[in-house]
Amino acid sequence: MFRQFILVVTILIVGTVTAGRASNADCTLKNLPNLQYGSTSCRLNDDAKAHLAKIAQMYRDSAKSGASCKIVIIGHPVAGDESQEKVTCRLGVIQRHLMNTEGLDPQSLITESNGTAKDENLFEFKAR
Repeated sequence: MFRQFILVVTILIVGTVTAGRASNADCTLKNLPNLQYGSTSCRLNDDAKAHLAKIAQMYRDSAKSGASCKIVIIGHPVAGDESQEKVTCRLGVIQRHLMNTEGLDPQSLITESNGTAKDENLFEFKAR
């Protein structure tokens, strides 16, 4: 009797964990285009705003299918505090634009600052 109880509990736990992962596996949001920041400041230029509008529309189209996706925005500062501050500022501007102008839910956006020395003007967008 006790073994059957343990088996049922194990099946329920595994089923719950697997179901939680399935929602992200069903994410249909693919091939999000990267953003090359076109200015030297934190401000978005018109090209960047249009780019973010395209990403937001891709997200909305994906959400219509019932997919549960999040957008991860990744900035890559080069060495030094100045670059880190610039990337952090830009990540905040991008995130606020997607929330305030494009109407995306804050819970659907994740920002990451990857310390690998790439290009502080390049921001990657990935679905998770």
